[in-house]
Amino acid sequence: MLGVAVGTIHRVVRVICFSRDGRLAVVEELLRPADRWRVRLG
Repeated sequence: MLGVAVGTIHRVVRVICFSRDGRLAVVEELLRPADRWRVRLG
């Protein structure tokens, strides 16, 4: 449950970063691969 909530918040933050600068979104996604796995396993 907690992993899903964190993943949702992170996704929203990533969208905000993308709207400001696409490169920030790409870097954020590459730096946080563990968060996506945690959401899938959670």
